[in-house]
Formats: sequence, C-alpha cells, structure tokens
Amino acid sequence: MWRYVYEVVSKLKKADQQALFKALEQDLYPKEVNKIEKLLTKIRETRFSAGLGCIHCGNISKKKRYVSFQTTLFM
Repeated sequence: MWRYVYEVVSKLKKADQQALFKALEQDLYPKEVNKIEKLLTKIRETRFSAGLGCIHCGNISKKKRYVSFQTTLFM
C-alpha cells in the first residue's frame, strides 16, 4: 500500500511533494510545544508574580540560595 502511495507522490512536482509533506507532518506530529510553553509562562507569571520567595516560609525578602546535600559533598 505505502509503495503505491510513494510512487504516486514521487511523480508529483517538488512543490506539491513539499506541501503534502507539510500537511502530513502537521496531522501526524502536531506542535503541542507552543501550548506547553504558553502554559508554563502563565504558571510562572502566576507563581512568581510577587517575586521569588522562600519555598519553606514564603518570605520574599530572603535571598539565601538553597544548597543541596549532594553539592556540599563534592565541595
């Protein structure tokens, strides 16, 4: 089946082949990345609208950086 389709497509002009490829690509692999990026941007704007704060107490005046246990082992 796909070999017949390939034969027919190979007989098309190059511009028509590219248009068909783009249409198939959009149908088979929709770009959901844009939706995810917009959602992440909205989450970040909502979460950090008042600025960065302490994840433990919520204080926004603390600027102390969190240091994990693993990073202290290798220093």
